[in-house]
Amino acid sequence: KSVNSWSYGAVINATKWFGLFGNKSTTFNFSRPQQDIYNNLVPEPLSESRDVGIRFNLPNNRLSASAAWFNAHQVGSPTGTPSGFIGNYNAIGDLGPVGDFFNRNRYDFRQFRENNIATTSDTDVRGYEIELTGNLTPNWRLVVNMSKADAATENYGADAVRFIRDNDAVVRKI
Repeated sequence: KSVNSWSYGAVINATKWFGLFGNKSTTFNFSRPQQDIYNNLVPEPLSESRDVGIRFNLPNNRLSASAAWFNAHQVGSPTGTPSGFIGNYNAIGDLGPVGDFFNRNRYDFRQFRENNIATTSDTDVRGYEIELTGNLTPNWRLVVNMSKADAATENYGADAVRFIRDNDAVVRKI
């Protein structure tokens, strides 16, 4: 499968000492082929990012500073299934109905393979970055950088939750 990504950005120097910048881009992650709980291939996840900021340059270029805000969001990243989910779910199907020791899985309880099964999640990262650059002498430069990012995982295991809901009636018969 081919995936196209793109990026565009701009720098606007409003004056010699003040500028604005911004960027927006997409990217993708080639991961090993994996199947979801429904035995469908998990598609390659795409992500989108953007950042905007301001930049200041003091006279003689002795000191410059920039501040930026960024955000990156990825949908459908393959991740492992919740701990113990597949083995515990399969164990339900191994149980025979109460009092029946011979007729296992008579309700067509669908069991999982226990290898190469993945679920998906979405990730969102937001933060900011500040950088100061001081040209102390013609041969010495000092750069100080600080950033803070808040990352969150969202919709983890949504297909596993949907699978349980879709098969609830069969599970309840056991």
